[in-house]
Amino acid sequence: MSTSTLYNLAWVCEDSGDIAMAKEAYDKLLARHHDIAQDFCTHGVDITMYQRSSTFVIPTESVAAMLGAVYKDDVPTELADTYNTSLPLAVVRRLHQRMVHMVAEAADEEILDGLAKVGSKTNPGIHGAGIMSLILERGGGHHIDTRASKSIIDGGIKIKNGSAIESYTENGLRFADGTELQADVIVFATGYGDPRDFMHEVCGDEVASKITRVWGLDEEGQSAGVWRYCGHDGVWFANGNLALSRFHSLHLALQIKAIEEGIVNKADVVI
Repeated sequence: MSTSTLYNLAWVCEDSGDIAMAKEAYDKLLARHHDIAQDFCTHGVDITMYQRSSTFVIPTESVAAMLGAVYKDDVPTELADTYNTSLPLAVVRRLHQRMVHMVAEAADEEILDGLAKVGSKTNPGIHGAGIMSLILERGGGHHIDTRASKSIIDGGIKIKNGSAIESYTENGLRFADGTELQADVIVFATGYGDPRDFMHEVCGDEVASKITRVWGLDEEGQSAGVWRYCGHDGVWFANGNLALSRFHSLHLALQIKAIEEGIVNKADVVI
């Protein structure tokens, strides 16, 4: 959900003074829709989440278990970061293709089966490689579950899917299959767009037009346009979670320092 939409929603809810009784409809595009839906559910809102497409769902405990293989109390963080980024991403994908199904069968089966029974659509991620490929290749399309899945299974969060939104109505939404959903408030969880989009506003079209692809994987299987030359001198993208930022910020700092000291030129870092 965009910041402006969140602010607008907060204003509407505060102004109405009766948000606990409002009905919500949800247009789902990326992962944050679960968390926002759960927040409303916790506060007693009658909420229906519209699921435009399937989502990869993994409980936070399973994520912790996978990360725990590397990040341990007795392993220095710097060393764990090195381990975490030591394999080519193509190899990481193959490992996660095996891991996703093992974790699903061992730890997540109850949640995934429960979601399926109430009509919530899930998937195993890009290439069947789960959360890792989704983060690195798409930057979304996943949900790290804390408790929203249980609310969906128990009926606290209702699900609507299987048909595209056709239009607004006076009382909610109309879908392409002819059904309508009554709603007092409609929240769009539209997620994040292309990281280059804001460059047009911040730096102008001339600079922004030179920025190459940002995020996703390039033809060599490496993260595109981040932590390295992105198409324009002096512009650097530092995307990623805390672990990636800790590790690759060192490489970015070395590149910038080497350029400033005249040790390398732009051509040496254009890869």
